[in-house]
Amino acid sequence: MKIKNFFLLFAATSLNLFSQNSTSSPFSFIGFGENIFKGNAINRVMGGLDVFTDSININLNNPTSYAKLKVTSYALGLNLSAKDFKKNSVSEKSKTASVDYISVAIPTKFFGFGFGLIPSTSVGYRLEYNDPVAKSLSQFSGTGGINQAFFSVGFNMTRFLSLGATVNYNFGNITNLIYDYTDGIDFGTYLQNSSDYSGLNYTIASNLNFLIFKDYILKFHLSATPKNTISSNNKRVFYTQSVSNQVISDFRDVDLKKNGLDKINLSTFGKSEFGIGLGKKNKWSIGAQYSKLDLSGYRNQFLRYNNLFYSKGSKFSFGGFYIPNFLSLTNYWNRVVYRAGIRIENTGVKINNYNLNENSISVGISAPMAIYSKANLAFELGRRYIDKPNALSESFWSIRLGLSLTDIWFVKRKFN
Repeated sequence: MKIKNFFLLFAATSLNLFSQNSTSSPFSFIGFGENIFKGNAINRVMGGLDVFTDSININLNNPTSYAKLKVTSYALGLNLSAKDFKKNSVSEKSKTASVDYISVAIPTKFFGFGFGLIPSTSVGYRLEYNDPVAKSLSQFSGTGGINQAFFSVGFNMTRFLSLGATVNYNFGNITNLIYDYTDGIDFGTYLQNSSDYSGLNYTIASNLNFLIFKDYILKFHLSATPKNTISSNNKRVFYTQSVSNQVISDFRDVDLKKNGLDKINLSTFGKSEFGIGLGKKNKWSIGAQYSKLDLSGYRNQFLRYNNLFYSKGSKFSFGGFYIPNFLSLTNYWNRVVYRAGIRIENTGVKINNYNLNENSISVGISAPMAIYSKANLAFELGRRYIDKPNALSESFWSIRLGLSLTDIWFVKRKFN
């Protein structure tokens, strides 16, 4: 694939990323929204493991993977998700389709680097409460999210040690709307809160690879994403709207400056990871990873929810892959990579002092295409729930397609 085609495809998919709504979950009102990016298709299907790196595929969560890169890679992730919400005997369903990520990774003689766009978080909810006594209706809705534009670089320091770093520019808008209507009154009242976000954060990582018993590789991964700050420019408006003719009136822009709420700084979430993996080259690998999450510094004075608390969480991932015969010329399915993984997560969020948890299992394949390109197909089945009896729970499944399109750039063609 030519360089021009790479960037035309990159630009085209970027336009869709900014306009999409990637979730439809009542839990997305929390913090900056639902954390929808948990890795590219290859690593997410293995429970989110970041310890595995190779010379063709890029792990967007692990910048050391760029150090091993031998070919230029364009990665595109697509996602189709369905969710089923339940509380007591009441249930609702929803579906969403979105772009998960787009990236370009380029190797050089001394290091590898890459850049791309990720929809990091997403807000998409609509809740309704009917009061039969007061004959009133209240609706709560939210849209938007935060995107990340990132730049990553990875170096091979020795045969065994790789180092990498990623810088993320976070930007986006989240709008929350509250609507109240009383039966018999023509005008409903609206309260709209809108926040524009921008800020930087970074990740540093290291990978150790040791060859043991000739054909086996022992891997270690360590990374840290320190807490940082993100600026929030806020706006709040009240207005009324006629039910009969939809005319808006009594529009009032609230002065937030006098309370110091027009511009505030919020703490981003911190994370540290340790992973270990063992495998046979071009045959199989298994790995485990522990992630420590720190949400304790997050406080949003502009949007206060008295029943929400942010603390420290954790995530455990386990997964691996298997290749029947990497060099098979007669059987295509012997060259397919078969992957699976599990993820168990305490998100660090407490609702009414009860933990919000998320668990999932995944299976998938990486199917060879032209040259080194691959089509990565993954299926994930999971559940997000509050550890309280009869509380709201969310069951979900998702199908992810990740395309890894490769080429060799900056190498002069030679003809004999």
